Amino acid sequence: MGRKGEKQFRWSKPMEHMMLQILAEEVKLGNRPNNNFRQSSFTRVVDAIKEKFGATCLPDHVENHLRTVRASWSTIVAIRGRSGFSWIEYLKMIIASPSVYHDYIQKNPSHDKYIHKKIDFYDEMALVVGKDMATGSFAKQHRKRNRSNDEIEKISEKLGEVAAALTKLSTNKLDVSSLYDEIMKTKGYEEEFLASVFDHLVQNEMLAKSFIVNSDRL
Repeated sequence: MGRKGEKQFRWSKPMEHMMLQILAEEVKLGNRPNNNFRQSSFTRVVDAIKEKFGATCLPDHVENHLRTVRASWSTIVAIRGRSGFSWIEYLKMIIASPSVYHDYIQKNPSHDKYIHKKIDFYDEMALVVGKDMATGSFAKQHRKRNRSNDEIEKISEKLGEVAAALTKLSTNKLDVSSLYDEIMKTKGYEEEFLASVFDHLVQNEMLAKSFIVNSDRL
């Protein structure tokens, strides 16, 4: 039970996405003075969810879920800022070397969902709860929402495949012999240059693993 004896509202991913999209628009309209949304913003989310999903949602449910989103964002920002972690902007993904990843997850197992996986709705979250960390890419993405659902679904599938590959890479040891063989098979470069590439990749394990699994053209 929630506040005032109300039942807790069960949020699905599509509902959460709709909430974040609407609140992001409200931010751009100037309806979040002093980092607090107006009640009319929550009411707009309630009405949209009822119309789209036929669910009985209340402004309190929106406000409570926004707190959950804010807590998730704080965790994401904290992980991004830690030594040994890197951010891939176009994938919306945090990555780390296998040793850094495993050491961190042993101490913070609940944070596994934020590492080596695409962070859903990242740009919207940045605008809604990220304050000064908003990337601006949400606005560009927002203008392109006329893309077909099929195209968006295909892009999502490809990103999922990349995320799965990165997760697999993080748990496998680097096969230095295979790396050397793959580099030396590359045509159009002198052996001395390829040797320097090998030395560079050996010192950058994640890049080396990515090189091994890439297509010949890449």
